[in-house]
Amino acid sequence: MKKDFRNKLTSICRETAKTLKMDRDGARWLCEATEVRIEDEGKMIYRFYVMDKNSGHEYQARAVIEKDDVTDWDVREVTE
Repeated sequence: MKKDFRNKLTSICRETAKTLKMDRDGARWLCEATEVRIEDEGKMIYRFYVMDKNSGHEYQARAVIEKDDVTDWDVREVTE
C-alpha cells in the first residue's frame, strides 16, 4: 500500500510539472508530499508542494483520487 501511495503521488507530481511547463529540456523541479489523507475506501486526498528549481517559483497542489482517477485537482502559486 505504501508503494501504491508513492507511485500515485509521483505520477500526480509529474503531471503537475507538465501542466506548469516544467517538463522542458533542462527543467529541474522538486515535489514533496505534505499530506496524504484517506477519506474512505477508494478516495484519497493528496496535498503537495512543487518548486521549479530554475525559476524559483513555488506551488501548492491538491489532488483528489477516487478509484484511481483524479476527480479534482488544483494548483496555486505560493506568493509569500
